Amino acid sequence: RSGNNSSTEWREKMAAFADKARERREFDELKCQLTTLNSKIKMSLTVEAPDVARCLRVLSALSALPVTKSLLLAFPDIINTLRKVRKYKANETVMARARPLYNKFRGLYCGVDSPDVIIEDDAQ
Repeated sequence: RSGNNSSTEWREKMAAFADKARERREFDELKCQLTTLNSKIKMSLTVEAPDVARCLRVLSALSALPVTKSLLLAFPDIINTLRKVRKYKANETVMARARPLYNKFRGLYCGVDSPDVIIEDDAQ
């Protein structure tokens, strides 16, 4: 009977280990996607040849990602990029699309639970 109990414990430990490994893989994949989308935003809004349509597609893809506080802590550059994009005066649509994303991500990063809270830091 005790052998069966230790076998069950072993299976539970292995299942927990597999779950942690899966979560870590998913986290790494999301971080990679976030890094790629951040680069695409920057590349689409270059001064020489801005591609507003591409930027809007990337912002839409970014809004669909399940971003968490731990992901933003691991990759805070996206918040800085969105802060700059929401001030992109060349296109009002880009600014409008970036503003709620910035507020959402900044709220997650700062620990504000409500997505309705608007955080503006134009004084910087």
